[in-house]
Amino acid sequence: MSAESVEVPAVITLTSPRDVLDAIPHSLGFYPGNSLVISLLADTARGRRRQVLVIRLDLIDDSDDVEVVDWPSVHTAMATSGATSAVIAVFATQGSQLQVQAQQQPLIERVKTVLANEDIDVMDALIVADGCYVSLVCADPSCCSPEGIPYDVVDPGAIGVELAVRGGSSPLLGRRDVADQFALNPQAQTQIQALLDELANGANLDAEQILAWGSKPAPSTGQCAQALMAFADVGIRDAVIAGALCENADNEERLRSFFSHLITVAPDGYRAAPATMAAIAWWVEGDGARANICLDLAFEDNADYRLAELFKQIMRAAVRPEQVRELLAEAMTRA
Repeated sequence: MSAESVEVPAVITLTSPRDVLDAIPHSLGFYPGNSLVISLLADTARGRRRQVLVIRLDLIDDSDDVEVVDWPSVHTAMATSGATSAVIAVFATQGSQLQVQAQQQPLIERVKTVLANEDIDVMDALIVADGCYVSLVCADPSCCSPEGIPYDVVDPGAIGVELAVRGGSSPLLGRRDVADQFALNPQAQTQIQALLDELANGANLDAEQILAWGSKPAPSTGQCAQALMAFADVGIRDAVIAGALCENADNEERLRSFFSHLITVAPDGYRAAPATMAAIAWWVEGDGARANICLDLAFEDNADYRLAELFKQIMRAAVRPEQVRELLAEAMTRA
C-alpha cells in the first residue's frame, strides 16, 4: 500500500464523477492502472470539500489478497487526515465491468468498512474498466447509466487540462514510469566508486558546502562522490536534509533533484542515505508516490537503515508534509 498526500488546488472545482476520475492521476502523479484509489475529502469553512489525502492500493487477484494490505497503516492514514467523506475509484486494465466488480468486491467492501470505522462517508464508488465507468452508489440513470459511461483513462478531460495549465501537472503513464526516473546508472556508479576508493573520508566537508553543490544545475561527479561519502556522518546528513527543506526555499527543487540524482549514481552501500533524503524531500513536496519509491530503494540498499525506518513510520502515519517540515525545523533549532 502506498499513500500519496496531495491537495487539489482550491481553484479547481470538481462537479461530476468524470471530474473526480480525471483529477486522480494528477494527485498521484501517474495514471493508476490496476489500483483502488481512495480520495479523502475534508470539509472547508466555505461549505465545500477539499482533497486532503490519496491512498492507492493494488487490486486483488482473489479474496485472500485482501489480508495482504497493510490495513493498520490505512486506518492511521484515514484517522489523521481529518477527512469526513471519500470517493473510491477502481481502475482495472483487464476484464469486463461485471468481472472487475465481482473480483474486487471483497477489497471494496473492506475499504468501506475501514471508512465507516473512521466515520468517513462514501460519496461514490466508481469502477473504471472495459472503456467505461460505473457508479456503485448513484442510482440515477440520467446521471450514471448502469451500462456505464464511456471513459478513456488517458484522456485528460477538462479538469486534467485545467490542472496541467494552472498547476503544471503532467501525470506519467504509470507507477513504473515514475520509478524509472530513479533507475540506476551503472557507468556513473563505476565512476563514483572509483572516486570513493580514492577518498580517505568526508571529514573535510560540511553541510553548507554540500547544499551549495546541490543548489547548482549540475553538480560534478567528484562533488557527488564527496557528498555520498560525507553522508556516512549522520550529523552532516541530517543537517543537509534539514537545511534543504527549511533554509533553502529558493533552491529546494534543485536540492530535491540533487538527492534524486544521487540515488541513480550511488554505488551499492551508499544509496540508502540519498534515497531516504529524497523520500523525505518528495514527501514534503506532497509527492507520496516518489517518496514511497525512494524509500523502497533505500531499504533495497540497506534493510536496516535507521533513518529510513524512522521515516517509514512517519509515512505510515500519514504525517502531513507541513508537519514534517516543522519537525525538521525543530531539529535544526535543537542542534
